[in-house]
Amino acid sequence: MNIAQLIKRTLRAGIFATALFCSSTLFAQVKIGTNPTTINTANNLEVESSTAGNKVIIDKTTGKVTIADGSQGAAKVLTSDANGVATWQSKKTTSSNIFSQTSGVGLYLPVSTTGYCGSPSCGTFLNLTGTFAITQATNDVIIDISGSYSASNNTLPVTFTYWLAITPPSGPTQNVGPFFITESGLLCSSGFINIKSFMKDAAIGNYSVAVYGAPWKNPSTGTWIGIGQYSNPGVCGDTYKTSLVLSVSE
Repeated sequence: MNIAQLIKRTLRAGIFATALFCSSTLFAQVKIGTNPTTINTANNLEVESSTAGNKVIIDKTTGKVTIADGSQGAAKVLTSDANGVATWQSKKTTSSNIFSQTSGVGLYLPVSTTGYCGSPSCGTFLNLTGTFAITQATNDVIIDISGSYSASNNTLPVTFTYWLAITPPSGPTQNVGPFFITESGLLCSSGFINIKSFMKDAAIGNYSVAVYGAPWKNPSTGTWIGIGQYSNPGVCGDTYKTSLVLSVSE
């Protein structure tokens, strides 16, 4: 091989290596869409919309994909609609806590043919309270009260009420009710209650719930209602404690 041929081969190899190096550098990063010449040095790929910050990214080191369209947020899942359009949505989580009545309570119903006591303020606290927390703006809360009661001394059906006093993270306590209970048994009888209340999209924060009982109508004689495990002279029987179940879905 003469010197001229050697020089030509050397030049060809140099040109090829230079082209390969430039090609690798050129195609190491790809940017499509808005500002096509500007790409984050940490990314291999960016596809950006006309809305600044909304883009799909592939990280150069980890290979992880980031999809930012304005709906992204902590603890969300990517969900499509009927047309296959994907958005980030809050995932549904449900937590439930059961709170038990610390002790039973006697609720006295004087003779009255018209309903009265239309709020917890004139009722009796039933030694039953619970708490729940809201962390996401989209949520459902179910408040469930279950328990037994006894009625004594009445000679005609009597009606009493349950109330919920809900204290939000800010603002005044909200009274929910009344929930009416009519006992048709006479002299000595008992029954079971199951009350449900519902909240939707409650504000983020911590809440407390207190349960109250109140008299409503009693056309017969003065009557005692024993709510939960309560027994004293004039009250019929000793029943089960009332429970409060708070279920939060977010």
